[in-house]
Amino acid sequence: MNEVKSLLSRARRYIKSAKLLIKDGDHESAVSRVYYAMFYSVEALLLTKGLSFSSHKAVISTFGQHFKYLAYVI
Repeated sequence: MNEVKSLLSRARRYIKSAKLLIKDGDHESAVSRVYYAMFYSVEALLLTKGLSFSSHKAVISTFGQHFKYLAYVI
Protein backbone atom coordinates (compact mmCIF):
# COMPACT_ATOMS: atom_id res chain seq x y z
CA MET A 1 0.00 0.00 0.00
CA ASN A 2 2.97 2.31 0.45
CA GLU A 3 3.64 2.18 -3.27
CA VAL A 4 0.04 3.21 -3.98
CA LYS A 5 0.40 6.17 -1.62
CA SER A 6 3.71 7.07 -3.21
CA LEU A 7 2.23 7.04 -6.72
CA LEU A 8 -0.74 9.14 -5.65
CA SER A 9 1.59 11.59 -3.92
CA ARG A 10 3.61 11.86 -7.12
CA ALA A 11 0.40 12.45 -9.08
CA ARG A 12 -0.57 15.28 -6.73
CA ARG A 13 2.87 16.86 -7.12
CA TYR A 14 2.53 16.72 -10.90
CA ILE A 15 -0.88 18.40 -10.73
CA LYS A 16 0.57 21.11 -8.51
CA SER A 17 3.40 21.55 -11.00
CA ALA A 18 0.91 21.74 -13.87
CA LYS A 19 -0.98 24.54 -12.14
CA LEU A 20 2.24 26.53 -11.81
CA LEU A 21 3.07 25.94 -15.47
CA ILE A 22 -0.40 27.11 -16.52
CA LYS A 23 0.04 30.29 -14.48
CA ASP A 24 3.33 30.81 -16.30
CA GLY A 25 1.65 30.31 -19.68
CA ASP A 26 3.48 27.07 -20.47
CA HIS A 27 0.44 25.05 -21.48
CA GLU A 28 2.34 22.39 -23.42
CA SER A 29 4.42 21.45 -20.38
CA ALA A 30 1.32 21.60 -18.17
CA VAL A 31 -0.41 19.05 -20.39
CA SER A 32 2.58 16.74 -20.02
CA ARG A 33 2.47 17.06 -16.22
CA VAL A 34 -1.28 16.33 -16.15
CA TYR A 35 -0.81 13.32 -18.42
CA TYR A 36 1.76 11.86 -16.03
CA ALA A 37 -0.44 12.66 -13.03
CA MET A 38 -3.15 10.57 -14.67
CA PHE A 39 -0.66 7.84 -15.55
CA TYR A 40 0.60 7.56 -11.95
CA SER A 41 -2.99 7.50 -10.70
CA VAL A 42 -3.77 4.63 -13.07
CA GLU A 43 -0.66 2.77 -11.89
CA ALA A 44 -1.87 3.18 -8.30
CA LEU A 45 -5.35 1.95 -9.23
CA LEU A 46 -3.93 -1.14 -10.93
CA LEU A 47 -1.72 -1.84 -7.92
CA THR A 48 -4.83 -2.03 -5.73
CA LYS A 49 -5.86 -4.97 -7.94
CA GLY A 50 -2.44 -6.60 -7.52
CA LEU A 51 -1.31 -5.59 -11.01
CA SER A 52 2.13 -4.08 -11.60
CA PHE A 53 3.95 -3.46 -14.87
CA SER A 54 7.35 -2.28 -16.00
CA SER A 55 6.27 -0.69 -19.27
CA HIS A 56 4.17 2.36 -20.00
CA LYS A 57 2.31 0.52 -22.75
CA ALA A 58 1.38 -2.35 -20.43
CA VAL A 59 -0.10 0.03 -17.85
CA ILE A 60 -2.26 1.76 -20.47
CA SER A 61 -3.33 -1.52 -22.08
CA THR A 62 -4.24 -3.16 -18.79
CA PHE A 63 -6.19 -0.10 -17.67
CA GLY A 64 -8.22 -0.38 -20.87
CA GLN A 65 -8.85 -4.08 -20.27
CA HIS A 66 -9.90 -3.76 -16.63
CA PHE A 67 -11.70 -0.43 -16.72
CA LYS A 68 -13.22 -0.28 -20.22
CA TYR A 69 -16.00 2.04 -19.14
CA LEU A 70 -13.46 4.56 -17.77
CA ALA A 71 -11.17 4.28 -20.79
CA TYR A 72 -13.93 5.70 -22.99
CA VAL A 73 -14.50 8.64 -20.66
CA ILE A 74 -10.82 9.53 -20.55
